[in-house]
Amino acid sequence: MTRASSWTFHANASILTRQPRRRISTTETMTLQIGPPLVYPSRRLVNHAAERWSDLMSGAIRSDEDPATLAKWASLVAVSVPTLRTRCYAAHVSPKRSLDLARLLRASVYAQGVSCRPGDLLNILDIKDPRTLSALLLRAGLSHDAHRRRSPVEILSIQKLVTLSSPVDALKGKLQILCAEDDVAW
Repeated sequence: MTRASSWTFHANASILTRQPRRRISTTETMTLQIGPPLVYPSRRLVNHAAERWSDLMSGAIRSDEDPATLAKWASLVAVSVPTLRTRCYAAHVSPKRSLDLARLLRASVYAQGVSCRPGDLLNILDIKDPRTLSALLLRAGLSHDAHRRRSPVEILSIQKLVTLSSPVDALKGKLQILCAEDDVAW
């Protein structure tokens, strides 16, 4: 009759040895410590889905034309519509809400560089009916203060379209990078 045995690796000696197995009683506990705990206080964890989502958003914000549909947005960022939807859902964000937020942020960025009159928001967003603009602002949780301009960061902080912190934080980081590249004070 053969005895049950196990292999044990000794890190100091860098060799494998065979030792007989022994049963662990229910009152005994076994701890295995490989090294120090894997904690990196100086690093922040990266939410890759949120980063990919913010890349899509920054592509829409930088575009020259208004991405009024998911198909236009997908073509602007060079992905297919199913890929766009998948990346939004991976970040736990609705594609339609993402599109609405991107359009509002793009309009805010554009309005920073030019002097806009109250009716110009319809043209910046390529919206034909003022009721559509009112519905968009209502969905976003923004009031229709046409005379008041808001910075993209201000819109991002008060909007109600995307409420999860990780995508919003990733997008804030992208907006800061866009701001630094374009030398715009947001």
